[in-house]
Amino acid sequence: MAEGITEPLRFDPKEAKLWRCGHPQNSEHKYPIPEYDEDAWENLLAPLLKKDKAQCDAWKDEVQNLLIFAGLFSAVVTAFVVDSYKTLRPDPNDTIINLLSRIASREDDPTNGTGNSTPATILPAFSPAHSAIRINIYWFLSLVLSLTTVLFGIISLQWLREHQHYHGITSKQAYAIFHMRAEALQKWYVPQLFASLPLILQGALVLFFIGVIEFLLSLEHEVAVPVILVIALTFLFLIGTTMLPTIQAFPLYIPYLKLHKSGAPAQCPYKSPQSQAFRACQASCSGHGLKSSSTLFIIPSFASEALLMVKDNDKDMTKTKKKTLNGS
Repeated sequence: MAEGITEPLRFDPKEAKLWRCGHPQNSEHKYPIPEYDEDAWENLLAPLLKKDKAQCDAWKDEVQNLLIFAGLFSAVVTAFVVDSYKTLRPDPNDTIINLLSRIASREDDPTNGTGNSTPATILPAFSPAHSAIRINIYWFLSLVLSLTTVLFGIISLQWLREHQHYHGITSKQAYAIFHMRAEALQKWYVPQLFASLPLILQGALVLFFIGVIEFLLSLEHEVAVPVILVIALTFLFLIGTTMLPTIQAFPLYIPYLKLHKSGAPAQCPYKSPQSQAFRACQASCSGHGLKSSSTLFIIPSFASEALLMVKDNDKDMTKTKKKTLNGS
């Protein structure tokens, strides 16, 4: 073989040996692959379970608070219903008074026992007042919605308990089951159900307040007026915080306000299930599609266009200033 020319290396598969981590013959390797005593599937599953546990704990805390409030609220509404349902039935005291008046009239009539007695007074057929019917409708619906919230909350807590149950299986099986359950939560609208629980309870509160207004108006207007004012402020707060996250960028489209020159508005922090529902309704009515629930609280598409307009105006102003400086 010529000097300076080396023979190429030849690899014989038969002479090759399988490299094993920690084998004595591989001790000369400088960076051997470390051996892991822990389960790799468990390490992979741990952060996913931690995130899932945080979400489930948040749902549990919210449902527990709703159950406590719904129980107390149902007790309050029941006290009103027990008294109001009596207005839908004839008062038995009226019948007793009528009978006593007939007996007294016969005792006082000197012609008692003859055919000249005064004819008996016949009570008219009972018909409940329209206001009484409306009041009972509002309060009974409020009670039913409150108890419905309790029922849905108890059932949803059972779902969460079964969702987090992984006993008696390996970490590899738990990893596969976790992804199956996580997908099932989204496909079967479980997050939306948890978001609907406070909406149902708020609907019960609104119906109860409307019934209180109707009840006070049927009694005394002087008492009803201050109560109506307080309830109106409460409704105004509820409606305002529901709509503001969606309509916060509407003023940008009003030309004479010139709000686009002051920069982009700060995002409204009033995020709640009812504002999310209002945003979804607005998007469906206006034709703006929603890709995910996370987009329900960002500035709407029309506001994004307005923000682009603000950026364009800022660029134009910067160019104008540069031209002015260069010309001077």
